[in-house]
Amino acid sequence: MTAPLNHKAPDVMSGAYRAVWRWHFYAGVLVMPFLMLLTLTGGLYLFKDEIDHAVYRSMIEVPASAQQADPDQWLAAAALAGEGRAANVMVPAHADQAVRVRVDRPDGAQRTVFVDPHTATVTGVTAYGGVTETIKKLHSLTLFGGPIGTALNI
Repeated sequence: MTAPLNHKAPDVMSGAYRAVWRWHFYAGVLVMPFLMLLTLTGGLYLFKDEIDHAVYRSMIEVPASAQQADPDQWLAAAALAGEGRAANVMVPAHADQAVRVRVDRPDGAQRTVFVDPHTATVTGVTAYGGVTETIKKLHSLTLFGGPIGTALNI
């Protein structure tokens, strides 16, 4: 038979020890939601192209063709559909994808206009950046804005 071990825990923890554990608990409760948000949005942002293609498939996919419209026609169609001035063009790597044109509107808003590069017809208009821009803003905590967002970024 073995003798029982007589390890007695102290009845009262020291004040400093309790304070450290209290701060440790509160730091975990306050920091963990932000770490989880950064982990989730960072992971999603790795799949930016796949998410964009899934959400905007009808705007991105166009029939492939050997002929191509003049880029000035792309810009004119995008400016008309986006109700502003064409500011940026992203030419796709594949012939079966639409050109993306960022349009700056007079009211300060921005739009992404999808244009078929073969016919210069608009296939769709979205808010600038779309779904993945929202994910990026969440990840960088800029959606919190103001002093709260600034404090969180520090």
